[in-house]
Amino acid sequence: MAFIEHLSEVEGVPAESLVVLSRHGSAAITDYQLDVALRWIAIRQAAGLAVVTDELWRPSVTALEIARREAIALLRALAGTDLAQLMQTLANEIHGDASLALERADAAMAAIMSADAHGLEPSRVAELMAGALGTEIFYLADAGAERPPGRTAAVIVAGQVQGWLTSEAADGVLGVAVGLVLHVAAAAAARYLEAAARSREIPIRSRSELLSGLLMADSGRSEDLVTAARSAGLPVDGWHVAVHMQLAWPEIGQPEIDMTSFEVVDSAARVALQRFASAGGTWAFTRFARTVLLVSMTGSDPGPLAGGRIAKVAGLAVAAIEDRFPGVKAGAGIGAAHEGLLGLRASVTEARAILASARAAGRTEPVVTFDGAGIHRMLVEWYTTLFRSAP
Repeated sequence: MAFIEHLSEVEGVPAESLVVLSRHGSAAITDYQLDVALRWIAIRQAAGLAVVTDELWRPSVTALEIARREAIALLRALAGTDLAQLMQTLANEIHGDASLALERADAAMAAIMSADAHGLEPSRVAELMAGALGTEIFYLADAGAERPPGRTAAVIVAGQVQGWLTSEAADGVLGVAVGLVLHVAAAAAARYLEAAARSREIPIRSRSELLSGLLMADSGRSEDLVTAARSAGLPVDGWHVAVHMQLAWPEIGQPEIDMTSFEVVDSAARVALQRFASAGGTWAFTRFARTVLLVSMTGSDPGPLAGGRIAKVAGLAVAAIEDRFPGVKAGAGIGAAHEGLLGLRASVTEARAILASARAAGRTEPVVTFDGAGIHRMLVEWYTTLFRSAP
């Protein structure tokens, strides 16, 4: 910190200092003198210049350009400012006063509570924190990223890191305050993401239950379920292609998988659904035991090549599941395209049958299609008969 009476004294200020110009010196300042002073400040590698003036004063365009180019802070204090208090405040800002850090942390906590109450997304929480703390805060929405450098807090939802709140705040009391507040903000961000996931979960679960009902209900309940499916946005009257995915893992040596088999199947279903949904169209899924059933629903006939297109995505889904759960093996059978409720059930039956017959015949490819059954058609049709007659 350097206090000077006249701009001519700026030539001798210490490096990296913040220069404060007295009231007398500020009153006598001209645009030309300010330009020269800023150039000297740049030469001396000082941090900035604070002048005391009235509200009408505006630095020249040249002065602003010099300050911007040389990264010089140009501050204006109103004429009635207590210079002693100003110097103390600036010193606190520069050196990190504990009371100031607590005040900023308190303001940041208030901002977080407001964001939490209004359901603001994590990036917005980071913006509010940055404004309260006076330092940059970033939200990195990358679940797969490693912990970034600097002060960070993980945003964890359902045991999985979904992103990071991070700051490059310097060490000292302000840095400690930032680190503490980051963890509170990360908890608020996690609650927002969890609530958003629940809101997305409702229609997904509704579709899953409807699909299960449509496949298992007797004729007396089918019409009611079809009406409910239409209301949920499922084109049940359209064309359907079923994907029957079977999961398997060793019974011995994988106790952690056996103990959480429901979670594995549920998570695998979501991994698969994400892959299929990214390819476009309307998809519904359900799961039972170690099986995941997904159905593509379209308003018009998808054509004879639909099975092949879906098989490519199914291959990606199988790979994604096996990558997510080492030790789990996945396979998928794909039925042909059929229309209406009866067509839905027919495609599901074909998908189950083609996978079962392929495994019985010793075929090891991860994805098989009913349309490509070829010489195995008779065996597939036999399995189809079995599945159709099964309760």
